[in-house]
Amino acid sequence: MNYEKNYIVIDIKRISDGKLKSQTDHCRRSRGRIDHCDLKRTKLNKTVIGIEKDPYQSAKNYIESQKAHIHKRNETPYTSLILTASPEFFDLNPENSTRWENITTKWVLETFGSNAVYLEFHEDEKTKHAHLTVVPTYQKFRKGKPGKVYVSHHEHPVFAGRDSYHRLLDSYEAVCKPLGLRRSRSTDTRSPTTKSQHATEMLNAAETELQISRRLQKHSVEFLEYSRNRIVNAVEESVDAFFIKEGGDQSEFDAFERGTIEICPPHGISKKDLSIIESRGSVSSLISKIISKLRDTKYKLEKEYNKKMKYIYEREKTLNEKEFLITEREKTISIAVLMSARERQRRENSR
Repeated sequence: MNYEKNYIVIDIKRISDGKLKSQTDHCRRSRGRIDHCDLKRTKLNKTVIGIEKDPYQSAKNYIESQKAHIHKRNETPYTSLILTASPEFFDLNPENSTRWENITTKWVLETFGSNAVYLEFHEDEKTKHAHLTVVPTYQKFRKGKPGKVYVSHHEHPVFAGRDSYHRLLDSYEAVCKPLGLRRSRSTDTRSPTTKSQHATEMLNAAETELQISRRLQKHSVEFLEYSRNRIVNAVEESVDAFFIKEGGDQSEFDAFERGTIEICPPHGISKKDLSIIESRGSVSSLISKIISKLRDTKYKLEKEYNKKMKYIYEREKTLNEKEFLITEREKTISIAVLMSARERQRRENSR
């Protein structure tokens, strides 16, 4: 047997009521895509644990018999596992299929006990595999006395703690080794993190994003002011060129320019300023044309400026909301860490 090519495979997922119903339809071949199934071989599919071709009702019956409680926030109370091996393993020897099936059934019962509510082997697809449904339950103890039974993935002995999935794979590999099967070794070097560590990382990322947004906003305001000043300078240059093109008198031009510099602030020309310029003793049509041109240009400039400032103010509002959410998240993390520490202390005391 080529040991290098024979691997075990386990796919573990937490699923909801809806997903479990879909899995029931899959087992019955009643809905969804079935073009990958050989319907002539469907009769070879075998249910070993639970109600035949009904993992949903099997899970519900078990929960009812145990009087187990599912917390309203637990949207994925069930654990679904798919177990299989390399196709080459089944093709090499017809007896391998039966041996793998027997070993897998024994391992499921020893590992999960009565929490394994459904197990079915499928042989009508490309590679033989098993569908396992687990209802992970645990019982609370109060003052040393047994209390209510709850459904919880993280509190179950098999799934609790860090590296629980690695431990599960190691356990399955140990029973499959006599068949020449082994598990593939992960190349992922990342270390698992706790909930509080993950929340802290997310919080730091949000704060970094907020700081970057602040810097971008500051640059946006500075660039907007710079662009506005450039437009004002361009208007002044165009007015000068327009004045000379129309053949204005140099003394009249100098007087107008002085009036503009004295009256108009660098950031724009107000209506009052324009009215003062108009009353500066010149009745030349040239001055009227210039005033009209300045009015039009100022209107367009102010409209664009107000539009951009409105966007900046909206951005500022969004950033303030993000800051508030980050503050609230910090409070939630602190409370969660404190409660987790108290829960650990309570468990140690109960032991």
